[in-house]
This record gives sequence, C-alpha cells and structure tokens, in this order.
Amino acid sequence: MEVLLIIISGLVFGSFIGCCTFRIPAGISLLMPRRSFCPACRHSLRWWENLPLFSFLLLRGNCSHCQQPISMRYPIIEALVGLLTLTIYWAEPTWPDKVFFLLFFYGLLTIAVIDLQSLIVPNAILLIMLLGGVLLNALAGVLLWTTSFGGFFSGLAGMLLLRFWGDWFAGREALGMGDVKLVAVCGFFLSWQMVWLGLFFAASIALIVALIFPKNRKSKIPFAPFIGIGCFIAYLVDDFIR
Repeated sequence: MEVLLIIISGLVFGSFIGCCTFRIPAGISLLMPRRSFCPACRHSLRWWENLPLFSFLLLRGNCSHCQQPISMRYPIIEALVGLLTLTIYWAEPTWPDKVFFLLFFYGLLTIAVIDLQSLIVPNAILLIMLLGGVLLNALAGVLLWTTSFGGFFSGLAGMLLLRFWGDWFAGREALGMGDVKLVAVCGFFLSWQMVWLGLFFAASIALIVALIFPKNRKSKIPFAPFIGIGCFIAYLVDDFIR
C-alpha cells in the first residue's frame, strides 16, 4: 500500500512538472490560470481530464473539446517521475534524504525537458533547487557542508575552465552559462566526485548520440538532458557503492 501511495505521489508531481515544462518557457504563470488547459483551444480541464496517465488513456490522447492530440510529453514525464520517485524512495534510508534527492532530481528533470525543447536553463529553477537543498541540509544534515559546497565550487570552477577552453578551441560559445550553473548545483547535491563522474557519463552519452545522429556543427545542442542522465547514473553508482 505504501509503495502504491509513493507511485501515485510521483505521478502527481510528474503532472506538475509537465505543467512547468509547458508554462515556464511560454512565460505563463504557474499560479494563473489555476486550472490546467489545452494548449490548442485553451479549454480548462475538468478534474477527470487532469488525472496523471489515466486521463491521457481515457481521452485516447486527444483533447475532449477540440480533439487536437495531447503531447506525449505529459504521460512520458508523469511515468518517468513515478519511476524516479519509487527509485529514490527505495534508495534512501530516511525521509530527509528522500526529500533532498527528490527535490534535486525533480528540478533536474524539469530543466532537462525545458532545455531539450527551448534551449533554456531557467535560473529560477536552479535557485529553488539550491535554496531548497541548503534549507533541507541545514534542518536535517543530509550531507556534510564540506561535501556539498566542495561539490558546488568544484563543479562551478571546473565548468568555467571547460567553458573557457571550449570557447577558445571552437572559436565560439561551446558551453552555455546555464550548463555551468547547473553543474555547480548538481555538485552541491552529489559531491565533487559524483558530479564529475556524472559529467563523464553525460559527455560519453552525448558523444554517442552525436555520432549516431550527426547535426550541423554550428547548431546548438542541449546539454542539460545529458547532464541529468549522467548525474542519475552517478547517483545510482554511488548508492550501489554505499
């Protein structure tokens, strides 16, 4: 029963994250309008049209008002967050630890999706993650402060050096400041060892994807999704080691 409640909670958070990935890049407030709506016809969703995963299946993937297809982004995010929530629940021993890492990965997933579709790493989400992490750590002592801030400043300094080297080598901006700040925040949650392991995984996966799906070298590639995947793999490796 407890596991079922955790999954349902994850699906609910997934629904909110899906809303964030639509509203934030579009410049729409998360508070107004209060009810979710169809992006195509602006039809306000009734309660039974806004149930995570189930409403998508019930409506057969189409808006009940205008019959336009509902983006697959929403059920995919909801399912991913449900699985992510269950994974963190099993991996972490105490509720402060669970909440600490759920905050991190919820924010990381939100940023990854937004960067994938809009090439933006929102500062507001980074700030919420960092302040929330500092507050939780102060209240519950999830990590040593030397570990957290060592990871933060290691990620920040290392990425600034990579940005400088990449810009010089490529003759243009090779790494955005959004990615630099994101890695610094990841370092706060993971420690300097794990964030650099995560970056290793991120760069390796990005390289494989670039080789399989070659693009114009001048086109911008969203790196936050790879950072998110790499950091999650590093987190799982760290949890297995512990």
